[in-house]
Amino acid sequence: LEPEILVVDEVLAVGDVEFQKKCLGKMNSVSQEGRTVLFVSHNMIAVKNLCQRAIWLDRGQVKEDGNASQVISSYLHSYSSQINQQVWDDIETAPGNEQVRLQRLCAKADTGALSEQITMATPILIEVALWNFVDNANLHVTLHVITEDNITAFTTSADDHDLPVGLYHYACHIPGHFLNSGLYKINVLVVRELTRVIFELEEAISFDVRDMRQQEYGYHEREDGVIAPQLDWEMKRLNQDSLNSWNNTALRSKLS
Repeated sequence: LEPEILVVDEVLAVGDVEFQKKCLGKMNSVSQEGRTVLFVSHNMIAVKNLCQRAIWLDRGQVKEDGNASQVISSYLHSYSSQINQQVWDDIETAPGNEQVRLQRLCAKADTGALSEQITMATPILIEVALWNFVDNANLHVTLHVITEDNITAFTTSADDHDLPVGLYHYACHIPGHFLNSGLYKINVLVVRELTRVIFELEEAISFDVRDMRQQEYGYHEREDGVIAPQLDWEMKRLNQDSLNSWNNTALRSKLS
């Protein structure tokens, strides 16, 4: 049978990895033949990779219909609570152990208030304050920045230092025009002597990066990719002499 519309309902919820890979490959090849594939799934990564259009159904009602990446982002946002700051003033109950305990975590616009909206152009400040209880402990803080579909966007670490007992503040600056739009979660790790993780708090805080280009320029779909850096480009018009020189240089490079 070669139907015009192929309905695939939660096929990734069953079978082993090899079976799932075969199913994904078959759906991709069928869609490239020009036939319609209606793919029903809670696997957001697969939906994003396979589909250009997505429909979000909730209790039989259409909540959103449109570009797959945008619909997925809306769906994940609805089930994710944004907590961009946590403070633990009581040293006895703060998360940690006999070596370190967290005092404060925060993600906000680098130069703004905690409530200020973060856009793709906004520099971001991540702050970590912790108590160190071990004298001259060689420590550093590592951050894992995770996307809303659980892909690690990047990992960054502070320099390690031998720390006397005390309360310490770390600040990580993320430049504007670096992250793509979406919700990001932060895992915080405290590492001793470069390699030994002595404490980790997953999804400790989160922050939302908004794409304001739709408001500024009209309709604008989310670009693919975890990051969306604003890079320097150059363009110049070539005259015939420049073109000949360029081609000759390329030919010499190819022959060498």
